[in-house]
Amino acid sequence: MYERYFGSRIGRTFVITGILVLIFGYLAVIIPLAPANNNAWYSFLYKDVTLDPADRFNAILVILEALLLTLFYFFLVVALGSYAEVNNRIPSWTELVLAAIISVLLSYLLPQISIGQATLVNNGTGTGTKHFTPKMQLWVFLGTLVGIILSSLYIFYSAPKEE
Repeated sequence: MYERYFGSRIGRTFVITGILVLIFGYLAVIIPLAPANNNAWYSFLYKDVTLDPADRFNAILVILEALLLTLFYFFLVVALGSYAEVNNRIPSWTELVLAAIISVLLSYLLPQISIGQATLVNNGTGTGTKHFTPKMQLWVFLGTLVGIILSSLYIFYSAPKEE
């Protein structure tokens, strides 16, 4: 096992990118769950949840969540591709599509999580119980989708071409 995952370049790539996937996934999950506490060190990222949803759009939070989910996608593709190579398979579209489906689902579901509890708000209306308003949820989804497309193009065009 040591030789498979740490003794080869591809195995180390799998381990490192797997750790990065866990880090970016964890960060993407905890952003919507941050308690609405004005005294916390991270409070500069969030707006007051008691404001009307129309006045609460937070571009920094949208960009941060979409960026984390895009990085999650990118490193998940690399990790899945490395895992396939470690197991003597050729990475294919399966790795790319699986990572895209997971990332798109997360970009849709994570901004809907209520503050302080791991429950999804049913209708997505701005009730003041979540950091992401309906418009922010849409922009996280679209931003992540654009990030996935750009990352996929980068992966596709940066790979060495076989004859």
